[in-house]
Amino acid sequence: MKCNTLILHLLKELLSECMRKIIEDKNSYVSNPAYFTRKRKLPLATLMKLVLCMTNRSTNNEILTFFNGEKAQDVPSASALEQQRMKLSSDAFRDLFFLFNKDCDSYCNVTMKGYHLFACDGSDLDISLDAADEETYIQEKEKGYNAIHLNALYDLMNNRYVDLLIQGKRKSEERQSFNEMVSRSRFGRKVIYICDRGYEGWNQFVHVMKMGQSFVIRVKDPDSNGALASLSDRLPKEPTFDTVITTTLTKRHTKETLGNPDIYTILSPYTNFDFLDDPEACKVTIRIVRFEVSKGVYEVAITNLPQNVFSTADIRTIYMMRWGEENSFRDLKHTIGLIYFHSEKRDLILQEVYSAMTVYNFFAIAHTEAARYRTLQYEGSDRKNKWVYRINFTTTVKICRDYLLPDIGAEPVSSEDSIIGMARYVTPIINGRSFPRKLRPQRFVAFGNRAA
Repeated sequence: MKCNTLILHLLKELLSECMRKIIEDKNSYVSNPAYFTRKRKLPLATLMKLVLCMTNRSTNNEILTFFNGEKAQDVPSASALEQQRMKLSSDAFRDLFFLFNKDCDSYCNVTMKGYHLFACDGSDLDISLDAADEETYIQEKEKGYNAIHLNALYDLMNNRYVDLLIQGKRKSEERQSFNEMVSRSRFGRKVIYICDRGYEGWNQFVHVMKMGQSFVIRVKDPDSNGALASLSDRLPKEPTFDTVITTTLTKRHTKETLGNPDIYTILSPYTNFDFLDDPEACKVTIRIVRFEVSKGVYEVAITNLPQNVFSTADIRTIYMMRWGEENSFRDLKHTIGLIYFHSEKRDLILQEVYSAMTVYNFFAIAHTEAARYRTLQYEGSDRKNKWVYRINFTTTVKICRDYLLPDIGAEPVSSEDSIIGMARYVTPIINGRSFPRKLRPQRFVAFGNRAA
């Protein structure tokens, strides 16, 4: 195992190169070719860097922090920033995310048995109240709120987001988003998608199979009304099992289909299924695994992974790793500061979402290198600790943000010193703890309630 202490320098160069590509193609992202041609305090390159560096502060404080070292009267105003941002489409930041992500592939090559592990889930982001917005407004008792829904694929082995789709909360469709992200995958056949029960459905299974890829999706127990309800008579009665079943999917209610439940699975007429005209796709072979997650608690997962390569224990391990994406959403919202938007306008909100996802990947890759550096430092050491430690991600974000900011004033810290600094700040990993989830609404943080 090697550690690349120059990783921050390399990532910053990659990000700058991706931004240069966006700037060269500026006219694709502005409505007027005359935009960003005159000399301003916020040219396009500076504007994009400022949005990438935004945190949980007020807009004025974001500007002052970014232009640290310059006189307050010489920096742009919040109004000037808003006007410049309005000239630029959020597509510029979306394309920046995908360009940077692709260029980082060489630093993100950790797999499990040669497979990429991609968790798929969604998370809501509350935005400022606008009852007239039909896509985002949700009426809840006396009060309503507005939210957008973030659908994302998260690389569990390399701790980065590889794809995303943003929808209005009111019209969000997670399963459709999952199918779209699967269909545009650029990672070849060796991919495993890990999803929770919200993605249970034959349409999702077959979409992945058609791409030649794999999945592990948690489903409801056979005795419920989920995808396995029609297959319950063909499954073992033991508490845990690992069995393979072949069935043909159809919506036809004929004497043949009704009389052969061992051959056909009849789908509801209201079920979305995109492959009824493809007989080959309708005949599916799936593996159903029921395993114990804790004493007396069982879960069922459907997969198409081969039994001779992935054991029942492997399927359980892969599914349990899915929680890594939930942790990433927490870091994205609270550590990166994605819940603190700086505008009410939808397109500017999307700019900040794409920017936050981009810098999250930047920080996560640096965080991984810092962890490698710490491991190498203690390799062969006789030192014994009570706990196993991991690098503190919050401190990593602070150090990386300082490295990303413009080199104004003090001498910038080197990439190597930054990695060494990250490795100093650790937190213990205490396994075996569990707490009940506190489901409470996280409403939009008002513009006046921001850190200084």
